[in-house]
Formats: sequence, C-alpha cells, structure tokens
Amino acid sequence: MKRIFFLVLPLLVATKLSSQTPITVKVDKRIELVRIIWNLAFEKKLPKEAKPTPSIYHDEVRDYFKKYKKHKAVQLLKDAWIFDYSFPRIAVSLDENFELVDEQRMVDWEKNYGKEQIRKILQEIKQFALASNFEAFFNDHTKDYEIMVAEFSKGINQTSWLAEICRLFDCEHLEEVKIYFEPLNNCGNYEISNTTGNTPEIGIAYLSDDPAKLKKEARKPVIFQLEPWIRRV
Repeated sequence: MKRIFFLVLPLLVATKLSSQTPITVKVDKRIELVRIIWNLAFEKKLPKEAKPTPSIYHDEVRDYFKKYKKHKAVQLLKDAWIFDYSFPRIAVSLDENFELVDEQRMVDWEKNYGKEQIRKILQEIKQFALASNFEAFFNDHTKDYEIMVAEFSKGINQTSWLAEICRLFDCEHLEEVKIYFEPLNNCGNYEISNTTGNTPEIGIAYLSDDPAKLKKEARKPVIFQLEPWIRRV
C-alpha cells in the first residue's frame, strides 16, 4: 500500500507529493480563516448550488463560529459588498499572524474596493481570529485536514497533472505548484496568483455536482474527488 507522509507545521497542514515533483497540497489556515468570515457574511446570499457542500466539518464550523456573525470583519465585508467567492485568496498576502506582508498581491483588490477599506478589513480579519480563538479551532481539526489532503494526494497522476498545469499557466519549467484546499468553498476553483508563471497557486473548491446526495454528504467528512478539479480552474 502506498504510504502518505505528512509535514505538519504549526497551524499548517501540507504534503509534498514526492521529492521528485513540485506539487504541494495543503489546507492553509490563512485562507480558511478568511473563507469562514466570508461565509458568515454571504453564505445565506448564495444560490443553493453554490452554498458550502454539507459535511461534518461544515457543521462544526457553523456551530463554532455562529456567535461571531456580527463581528466587525463580517460587517465590513457586507458593507463593502465584496460578494466575490475568490476573496479569500487575499489571505496569501498575510503572514502566519495575519499581518499584511505582500502588498503587491493586494493592488487589484484595493483598486476595486479602495485601499483604506481593504486595509480595515484586513485588520478586522486579524481581530476576528483573536476574538474567536481561530487558531485553536484550526489545530483541533488537523486530523481532518490530513484526511482531506491524503485522499486527494494519493490518487494524483503527477505526470499528467504537471503537464496540464504547465499548459494552463503557459510555463516552461514548473518550480513549484501550490494547491490550496477550501473545504467550505462550493463556488468554484481559481488561480490565486501566477507572479512568475513557474510558481502557480491554485484554489480548489469542495464541489457537489449531485444535489440528491447532499443530505447523505452532510454526515460525511470532506473527501475531494480528483478528476474534475484541475479542469475547473
């Protein structure tokens, strides 16, 4: 049986698929934090087919964070009406303490919504993490994230994936590919950044194509199916 080795760092779950490939798969605490806040602001506004796919994890997130739905970070997102499912991608601009460290990645968001407004939101995102003790919640679910990563990683055909990703990003030599799982995102997959062409970052959504299965899925962990994801980016 193929063995999966996990690199578990504080507040980060990731796995390098092999020493010979540049694909890294992870559930990233920064993106997960912003997705939770975004969902608190807009989940009820999403059409049924785009709401987070039911799962044990989604229920636990809902139950834990529902008391923070009136937090200022949530309200600022509502007031600015940043109804863009890819907004949590801004989290890659933050460090592990949720401080802004990569201003260049923020340029387009600041153009669209105003620099002052975006900076206020970022500050309140950090305050939300502190108020909700988000890091403790994330750490408590490390095993869940490991399962998500393992189920996805063990079935990847690395050669074909690298070829598809390289065609997608028009790159000559892939230095590294980062794949971020979003178990609360049922809106779609997207490129997070492609600053050099050779180091693409891809957000992967947990989508449900069969509404008839939703009630059954609600009692299950998040298990990503391999084949459709790269083609939906």
